[in-house]
Amino acid sequence: MIKLEASDFKEVHNGLCSVRDVLSSMAGVVSESLLAKLAAGVAQMERGLDAAYEQESEQFNSASEYFSHTADKYGFSSVWSIYDVTNFDEDHHYRTALFVEYHGLLSKIEGTSWLGLWRAAEELIERSGDTHHIYVEGFKICPKDRTVLNLITGS
Repeated sequence: MIKLEASDFKEVHNGLCSVRDVLSSMAGVVSESLLAKLAAGVAQMERGLDAAYEQESEQFNSASEYFSHTADKYGFSSVWSIYDVTNFDEDHHYRTALFVEYHGLLSKIEGTSWLGLWRAAEELIERSGDTHHIYVEGFKICPKDRTVLNLITGS
């Protein structure tokens, strides 16, 4: 059995999307028979990736349920969108970080877990009054002060 790692799957998927893009722009430029062969090849690759797409979808749904359950448990109104995190009790990898910053506001990170980061993000989103950008999408170490993480949000 061959196992496809997540990073490899992402590369293959992105490559397939690029091929689809090129294929759609080739109509009228190359012969119909060549287009048909390329389309058949794309369809064959898609069928070959069906199980991987299904597995990715299941993992996404499972992670989303875990994030939602955690938000409900702690009364968070923000939405966690960092899918690399699979356990909020585990330590995050920002070893130098003590604070999270968002829109000029700071919040102290309590502990070293991902949950501690989410709590700080939740507090900052609430304090900022920004009810539109509630998706916690990432953190970036502040280049001027490595004890501060800049919160990245989306909508």
